[in-house]
Amino acid sequence: MWEPGGALAGPPGGAPGLSARDRGADNPPAKPRGGAFALAFRLLTTVVVVVGLVVLVGPELAPKLGRYLPFLQSGAQVTPPPTFATYTPGPTPTDIPNYKLFTSEVNGYAMDYPASWGTSTLSGANNDTVNQFSRPNTSTEVNVEHSSAFDSATDAQILQVEIQDAQSQGMTLTEITGAATTEGIGGEIWQRHEYSVTTKSGTKLHIAILTCHHLGKGYVIALISSDTGFATDDTTTFEPMLRSFRFL
Repeated sequence: MWEPGGALAGPPGGAPGLSARDRGADNPPAKPRGGAFALAFRLLTTVVVVVGLVVLVGPELAPKLGRYLPFLQSGAQVTPPPTFATYTPGPTPTDIPNYKLFTSEVNGYAMDYPASWGTSTLSGANNDTVNQFSRPNTSTEVNVEHSSAFDSATDAQILQVEIQDAQSQGMTLTEITGAATTEGIGGEIWQRHEYSVTTKSGTKLHIAILTCHHLGKGYVIALISSDTGFATDDTTTFEPMLRSFRFL
């Protein structure tokens, strides 16, 4: 069972799992300071000058003079905010018999899961929240995680953090070649990596880790099952759950 450790922070201990913690992976880009305040000040100054022009020279001439106002920026250029690909929501999923709807306002998504499964939510630093869906008395589970630390990281950085976090809990991971590398879920294209895993106690698992960014926010989905049961679980349970996934 994966636990959040406060993305890119140390683990709280407990059951083995993947979460957003820094184990020496490349850190996400640092958030720039003061940019918003500087831009707001320039905009306010521009508004004041334009109002003054209207008063002094009249509304007809002021717009023509306004084109000379860039000197207020003292040569600095305002960097536009990062752009993201246009999000196209996937089709509305049909109801799945014997499934329940789970909605997370915090993580911003909804997904159906088997009615016989249990759910729990774990929280950590950096607004790290993991929603866990688990089949009772088995190693089979699905975890959906978002952390504010994921937002400025690349998908590769998020994946590396998840791997290093599992390794720090005594797990050995071997990537499975030939598995699917991308998957469309909820209108987004997710990166998918699968691993054969041996836990510290010797349990053999098969894990798929999916990462994506949606409207600037980073997400992780972990699909976990036994090494012998993953293929069946993926077809009969994991994929129906993923097809029902939609962002709010």
